Amino acid sequence: MCMKVKKVLAMVASSVMLAGVIAGCGDSGSSSATSSATTGNVSSESSGSEKTSSSSKGNTGEADMDSVTIGVLLPLTGDTSAMGVKTKNAIEMFFEDYNENGGIKSMGGAKVNLVVADTTSSSEVAVTEIERLIQQEDVDILIGPYQSAAGAATAPIAEKYGVPYLLTSSCADEIMKNNYNYVFRANVCIDDAGSTIFDFFNSYNDVYGYMPQKYAVVYENTDWGMSCYDMVKRYVEQNGGELVVEEAFTSNNSDFSSIINKVKSSGAEIVFPMCYLNDAVLFTQQMSEYQCDATIVACGGGFTSSDYIANVGELSNYVIAEAGWSLGVLDYKGEEGAAINEKYSSLYGEELDEYSAFGYFNSGILANVLERAASTDADKIVEAFLATDLDSDDPELSLMQYDGVYFADERSDGQTHQNTKCSNVMTQIIDGEYKVIGPVSMVGEPECEFPAPAWAER
Repeated sequence: MCMKVKKVLAMVASSVMLAGVIAGCGDSGSSSATSSATTGNVSSESSGSEKTSSSSKGNTGEADMDSVTIGVLLPLTGDTSAMGVKTKNAIEMFFEDYNENGGIKSMGGAKVNLVVADTTSSSEVAVTEIERLIQQEDVDILIGPYQSAAGAATAPIAEKYGVPYLLTSSCADEIMKNNYNYVFRANVCIDDAGSTIFDFFNSYNDVYGYMPQKYAVVYENTDWGMSCYDMVKRYVEQNGGELVVEEAFTSNNSDFSSIINKVKSSGAEIVFPMCYLNDAVLFTQQMSEYQCDATIVACGGGFTSSDYIANVGELSNYVIAEAGWSLGVLDYKGEEGAAINEKYSSLYGEELDEYSAFGYFNSGILANVLERAASTDADKIVEAFLATDLDSDDPELSLMQYDGVYFADERSDGQTHQNTKCSNVMTQIIDGEYKVIGPVSMVGEPECEFPAPAWAER
């Protein structure tokens, strides 16, 4: 069967699944039907089989199977658990609906079984857990994790065993510069974030005549933080700016006062803090305490989680954050996206945010790929990944602002299997809500408070 026909069949299957979401928006309760129960890090369904390192997992995986097993690798405890739990919830919601609407039709209605593993917010534990998912749980495909350090540590393991792996929230550019055969990423990378931020600055300058000249970057010394730092330095230089402060710190910092005072005395107009939730909260609180008036422009991280606003309250106002997704995107999408958000809210008591949206979106990509692969054979799944060419109006993109999904053999920056049709959004927190302020191609003329008012004037 030609790929075009397979794509159409997959779209039909996804449309049926979305219809189930719309019909079930009034439901309440927790999503559980598709996920193996876990106790700590151990799934209740353990096959006990073991694999050896090879170029391919080697399953024959022909049609008419009972189930397909997806390993879900996320932080459910520890410092980044808030983001991991949101992602897990959305993955479970997607596949419960998917199974109820017929499962993988090209495999005779095979159901998707999820085996969830907790990385405990540790890249070392992530390595142990991905080994367990592959060798003991006999998973057919993997999804996760959160944090670039965990993604960088686990991608070589999936590659070694030949198990296809779709990264969700591990955006460091370097991860995808290793010529992996089995690792893919549908979400944005760090370089995409830099392009989004500085396109916004230039668009704002075109309309209002203001372009920042002095920048500070404060970044945690992790894979993600250092990748963000490299991106900021490159884009500042390309746009004729000056980087006046460059400060690294260890995550879960207890005091940013000395760094913030350096930023304050430098005259920086913009400060880029690259950190996860706990550090994002403290950094914002101390920016206010020490009256440092540089506008906070975040590159995702903890600043795009709804928990950030809950923790810092009105201090979050006027923070600008580049984000892989924001709830305001749904204002520019169809009714399917609103229905997905409504059902998620009814199940979990909160609306979608970047991380839950990523979980749902990537689940749709996995379902699309498995439908077209019609097999659990690893190499056939890889072929289906490489043949993926979705557009913005396909059902898999119901939530997303992306132009589509296409995994390039190699981008100009050396990344392989990175989606080339994705893009970020720019947001600003106003009155406790994320407002989408860019890109111009989506929202039109940028409307925001930029630069942010001085703390004394708020």
